Amino acid sequence: EAIGCLSYLAGCSRPDITHSVNALSKYCTNPSTTHVTALKHLLGYIKQTMDHTLVYTKHSSFSIVGYSDANWGLDRDNRRSTSGYCFFLGGNLVSWKTQNQKTVALSTMEAETQALVSSLQESIWLQNLLSEMGETPSTPILYEDNQACIKFMNNKTCHGRAKHVEMKFHFARDIFRRKLVMLKYCKSSEMIADIFTKSLPGPLHTKHTKSLQLVDISERGVL
Repeated sequence: EAIGCLSYLAGCSRPDITHSVNALSKYCTNPSTTHVTALKHLLGYIKQTMDHTLVYTKHSSFSIVGYSDANWGLDRDNRRSTSGYCFFLGGNLVSWKTQNQKTVALSTMEAETQALVSSLQESIWLQNLLSEMGETPSTPILYEDNQACIKFMNNKTCHGRAKHVEMKFHFARDIFRRKLVMLKYCKSSEMIADIFTKSLPGPLHTKHTKSLQLVDISERGVL
């Protein structure tokens, strides 16, 4: 019941707890003492940050900027990776997600590519939504922190290490080839989507939380 409440909160206004809720939700049917303790820690964090809220500001731009990231095989139960992304519209956070990948990735590049495909689907959906609303968004920019993944997307040939990839990966390469979305490199330390894929040290977690425009309104004096 507690996980259900937190899932609603994570999906509506607290992107900073999305990864933790996703990790704990896997053990709802048979939680151990460790999982219950982790849940209590998460509830304690929520209590300490009740004044944190997403802040939206007015912008004339309809630019779409996204961040895509993945961990690699950190799930000790099945060695599957976790994908995470977030999207900003005119500088305001409008979409975010943490998702366990459906297949086991054999390399960091493959895990990052799977996450990139999910991010591309979201960016195309946002473009279509804005178009239906009568707006003309600029070409979305998608940031990725894995150089091998970027090179694989930009390389027309298929190397031996990538022979096994699925058709959806080639769909992603086609999107970038047609310049429907711009793919850019982002340093790992600046990868905001990192908060959706793994547990982070306190200072880095705080840094990415602020980057998501999730701020403490008590410090800003906002009512």
